[in-house]
Amino acid sequence: MYQLDATKRQQAISQVLGLLPSKSRTEARRTMVSLVHLFEGQDVNVIGVLYRAAEKGRFDTYSERLRKYYALHGKEVPIEVRSLPFGQDVDILRSLISPNRQRNPNYPPKLEELRRNKRAVKMELFFFDCYEEIKKLS
Repeated sequence: MYQLDATKRQQAISQVLGLLPSKSRTEARRTMVSLVHLFEGQDVNVIGVLYRAAEKGRFDTYSERLRKYYALHGKEVPIEVRSLPFGQDVDILRSLISPNRQRNPNYPPKLEELRRNKRAVKMELFFFDCYEEIKKLS
């Protein structure tokens, strides 16, 4: 899982808060704690996206985007499968959910498990796409 222990989670949240104006930090902390709780098992992805967004002055935009994604798609992803895509190539993940993809009977067991858990793959790709969008911001 991408779960941090409580101390590391608080340290990471504090780093994000350090990038924000002091007047908005209390609300931002509540937002981050709430999102980390919603996306249980995805601490690294949630905090990472919000860190990058805060660097670009878009914390509010991306915190809202995370909240909307969770409301529409995230709660359908069981906690125990959220970390399955960890360490997989993004192109491979995209191919697993492509409607034009033909099933390969020789998938390694991990990819076969991912193929059966497309919601977890889509969640991982959502985070990746957020990172990519943020990188393009000026």
